[in-house]
Amino acid sequence: MLVTILGTFALVPAVFDPFEPAVSPDEQSMADRLAENIVTNHTYAGEERILDRTKLEASLQNDFGTLRANAGIPDGERVNVTVQTGSGVQVTTGGDTFAGTGGTATSVRTVATREPACAVGCRIIVRVWS
Repeated sequence: MLVTILGTFALVPAVFDPFEPAVSPDEQSMADRLAENIVTNHTYAGEERILDRTKLEASLQNDFGTLRANAGIPDGERVNVTVQTGSGVQVTTGGDTFAGTGGTATSVRTVATREPACAVGCRIIVRVWS
């Protein structure tokens, strides 16, 4: 009976492994770096966490490669940056289209903007996946 109990406990974690896609530490680090770079480089001077949405949108649309490179994200990785309100309404997005796939490294930062939609607060959500 003891062998059966020990065998059950040894098998249970392996049963759930196929249902939990792994996120590599490298991808998580990339998502964290990109989120921090966005907050650091796209806020108004002297105003902590007040996002300059116009500057961020310009970077997302016209200079996304530089954002990726500054965060050390190689070309093979897929990246999505989304800004959304607390209720989940998308304010802006850039990068690859995110389809809700598993195994996605995600990093979130809370910011505000000078626009009414995010005056109280918005989330920058950075996703990196292969």
